[in-house]
Amino acid sequence: MDRHDNTIDELSGEGTIIIGGEEADAVYYWLTIVPVAGPVVAEGSITGPEEFMRKVMNSSGPKLVLQDGPVVTLQCEGGATGDRWVKALADYGPTEKCRARRDALES
Repeated sequence: MDRHDNTIDELSGEGTIIIGGEEADAVYYWLTIVPVAGPVVAEGSITGPEEFMRKVMNSSGPKLVLQDGPVVTLQCEGGATGDRWVKALADYGPTEKCRARRDALES
């Protein structure tokens, strides 16, 4: 039996980008969970208006609030025309949880 049978390997939906502690805009994300434990928890893409994607790319430590509530820090890797390839980095240790958009705005 494959150990991934009962796990979610991909996440997609609409999320909120937070830049500098303020909600900036909504984006569509599509992320694939990284199977090896480490600071990178997922890789994939975010999609939005190109002008906003440039702002995300040039910001320091933008956060993405996923549709289901967890928050990740994004590391932009490139892209163009409204799409950016990203790595999602865990914001919290394994025993800590960020359950609300408010938690991300306060950090």
